[in-house]
Formats: sequence, structure tokens, C-alpha cells
Amino acid sequence: MISLKQIIFRFGALAIVMSILILISNVQFVKKSHAIYCSHISQNTFNLINPVLKVDYIPKAPDNAYGIDFTVKIYDKRKINQVINKRTIKNIKPTKIIYQTHRVLFLVPVLFLLALFIVTPLNVKTKLTRLPVALILFNVFMVFYQSYGFEFLLTDNNFEINSFWLFLCWLGGLGGSLENVFLVAAIIWGIVLGWPLYMKYSKLNNK
Repeated sequence: MISLKQIIFRFGALAIVMSILILISNVQFVKKSHAIYCSHISQNTFNLINPVLKVDYIPKAPDNAYGIDFTVKIYDKRKINQVINKRTIKNIKPTKIIYQTHRVLFLVPVLFLLALFIVTPLNVKTKLTRLPVALILFNVFMVFYQSYGFEFLLTDNNFEINSFWLFLCWLGGLGGSLENVFLVAAIIWGIVLGWPLYMKYSKLNNK
């Protein structure tokens, strides 16, 4: 049985690790590298799953004083009667272009998920072998979360559920609340590490 003291310790450790990860993420080299990483991994995942939108993530933005460092070009295949792929996308006008900080789009919830893994009292091998699964699940979830937000932009906040896909986007969009994304990250952590964590404490209690 986990004691109250252990729970408080883990929450304190989570706060400290999260703070350290955020500080590291503010280093320019790390920030730029992560933006480039997201522009490839997240874009490919999004374009593979979303049947009606294509995105082109660019890890840079026009000069600004707001920390915006990411460009998102959205192509609505329902309105564009052309084949959109890596070869043709440069010659097709986007349906919408938005500028954002990649921190808001991707980074902070991922850091929370990583922090949860770091403070979990399991051996390093177990956590490292299961972390890719958690990141894949999180990336898939983010496709639905971002799709919901993009649909709102494309419809001028008049989002309507008129297909099964948009219903899934509505569910995954979580009302557009970033706070709920942290809850999803915690659920994914529980799914991926819950069983080995349960087995560990079951063995301890049976001794």
C-alpha cells in the first residue's frame, strides 16, 4: 500500500522534474530542435490519420514580438480539387495559414507525460521500452485534438458534426481546452505503466 508520505513525495518530484524539463526546453537549441522534430513526426501522423485535411508544419514564422515560432498551413481536401502530396503541395494555395508557438501545440503536455515517466518508481528498462508506446498514443490523440481546433478555424467557429470523422474530432477535441490534454497525458501514462506498477506493488504487499 502506498503511504501518504510517498504520494506527497511523488507529487513534489513531479513538480521539480516538470520545472527542470521546462527550463531545458527554453534553451534555444532544444526549442529549435523540438520544433523541427514536431514538424516531421506530428505532420506525418496528422496527414496519415486525418482523411479531410492535410497540414504542412514549418518550424519558423515571420519576425514577431510574441514568441511565435511555428507556421501551420492547412489544406482542406473538401475544397481543393487537386492531389495534395509532397510534390504538389508547394504549388497549392493553403485553405488557411496560422502562426503559433510550437510550445502550445506540442511541447508542454509532452513534457508532463515525460515527467510522469521519470518519477514513476519502476526500473529504467521498463520505462524506456514503454515510453515510445505512450508517445505514439499521445501523437494519435493530438491528431483529433488539433483537427477539432483546425475545423473551428476553417468554419469560423461554426463547427458542425456532419460525419463520423467530425464526431471523433469533437470527442478528441475536448472542447478545445489545453488543460484537458494534461488529463489525457495522465490517462495514457496510466494505460502504459499502470499494469507493471500494479504488479510491483502487488508483489511488495504479498511479501
